[in-house]
Amino acid sequence: MPTFNATNPVSVGLATKKDHYDRVFDNTVSLYDSLRGVHDLYVPVAAMRPLTSGGCGWHEDVTSTNNVAGMPFDPSSSEGAYFWVRMPPSWDEGTVTARFVTVNKAGGSGNYVFSLAGLGVSDGEAMSTAIGTAQQVTDAAATAYYIAIGDATAAITLAGSPAAGDYCLFVVKRLPADAADTYGSDVYLSGVVVTLTTDAPTDA
Repeated sequence: MPTFNATNPVSVGLATKKDHYDRVFDNTVSLYDSLRGVHDLYVPVAAMRPLTSGGCGWHEDVTSTNNVAGMPFDPSSSEGAYFWVRMPPSWDEGTVTARFVTVNKAGGSGNYVFSLAGLGVSDGEAMSTAIGTAQQVTDAAATAYYIAIGDATAAITLAGSPAAGDYCLFVVKRLPADAADTYGSDVYLSGVVVTLTTDAPTDA
């Protein structure tokens, strides 16, 4: 029979089959702990715009059997895009990582390099503050019209004084001048997966 733990009112005792649960401690599973941790925030390319200086191409439908929207990034000059997102109030204000979702029309071989940098802006703060240090990752070109989901970047520290619920600016760039970027065709960015950590069970 479930038991009530007075020191942890969100704990439920488990009388049997303890090894079937991931978060069992002393025959107790903590619902609070199960609701906080690492979460993905997917930002589609429809939420992005080219930088006003050195911007990538505008959104277009990358034609295949099933269309996908993409923004083309050049193989010879560095280009970028930006997007704003509101971080959840349960965010721990710490570092984030990013994975880039891309596709290409040309196929072939080679690698390309993308980076992401960010800035946290709270109510009443200026938006013109410099963004933080970018972190980059290399991905291999896939077959034409195949989706490619890259590995995660190293931890990205947002500039400013990030607070829970902040509006955050992110800038994504392709870095063709990097020696690891050897792919000679446009790469179409379809989205960015921003991975963050929460330290509260809800956004209330």
